[in-house]
Amino acid sequence: MSDLQGVQVVPLRRLAAAGGWVLPVLRADAPHFRKFGEAYISAVAPGAVKAWVRHRLQTQNYAVVQGRLRLVLHDGRDGSPTRGLTRETALGEGSDSLVIVPPGIWSGFQCLSEREALLLNLATEPHDDHEQERRDPSDAAIGFNWAGLQP
Repeated sequence: MSDLQGVQVVPLRRLAAAGGWVLPVLRADAPHFRKFGEAYISAVAPGAVKAWVRHRLQTQNYAVVQGRLRLVLHDGRDGSPTRGLTRETALGEGSDSLVIVPPGIWSGFQCLSEREALLLNLATEPHDDHEQERRDPSDAAIGFNWAGLQP
């Protein structure tokens, strides 16, 4: 996954706390922090797929805070040395990481857990429908098969 140009994977560690846990995700003094635009949580039902989206300006900072997700990234950037490559990884409980996705990378995710998964995105820009592009999960130009994966 981190072999796609500009994509970073930063391991995270859940910390035990009274009555539960804490998952530090991103700090303003971290070397990989760029800037803050907005934060949102996306819920993904068991087995559901949310794909494809890419942003022209916005960098995504993805972390799964509940459940497990299959994150798939596809490099569709003109001039990128990793153009055309698709990579996937599992994120969430048991493999906590912050995945930093630069502009121009297509992203999609699928819930792997038996309960709803929650994806936190700490984006560098506020949401703007005109700044993003969407495609259907089965888009032939990306050519990724979401079927057949067991939760």
